[in-house]
Amino acid sequence: MINLMPPNLKKDILYARRNVTLAQYCVLVAITAVALTGVMVYGIMLINSDQNALEESISSKKSTLELLKKDETEANNLSKTIDTINALLNREVSFSKLLQDIGALMPEGTKLTGLSLASSKDQPLTITAALNEQKKAAILQQNLLKSGLFSAVDIQAVNTSATAEDGTPTEFSAQLSAKFADESSKTEKKQ
Repeated sequence: MINLMPPNLKKDILYARRNVTLAQYCVLVAITAVALTGVMVYGIMLINSDQNALEESISSKKSTLELLKKDETEANNLSKTIDTINALLNREVSFSKLLQDIGALMPEGTKLTGLSLASSKDQPLTITAALNEQKKAAILQQNLLKSGLFSAVDIQAVNTSATAEDGTPTEFSAQLSAKFADESSKTEKKQ
């Protein structure tokens, strides 16, 4: 078969076919660009929603953490109180025996007027005494320390509680705070 078409027409048909192919490629590129844009937009929306969810989760966990910190503080305070009670129970300290032991340590001219337990682990016992001389507070402190019952005894206050007609003090009141000794320090002091 002989091709009798003029060369210009042949060129036009060739370029027409190329134009159709190029138009198809352009449509394919446009469809691909729209699909990629859609994927990117969906990804950005997904990231934003995840970011918002994470920010809400973080704020929720921060508020929970604040509540837990308050609970932790309360638990620590309760733990200190329980430790003091446990230490007293482990050493089998009874008030009647403690009164006898402290009474035996009182210098002459002094009276035990009060004992009170506090929840403080550092100074759980407060001792109040009436004294006929101010210097007996220091003697009482030394007697309590030497007894081995206490690891630390501090004089908190010594006040005048009674005076004579001429204004001289005749009776004093002393307040001492004491920390119970550990079992190991009791045995060391006894040796």
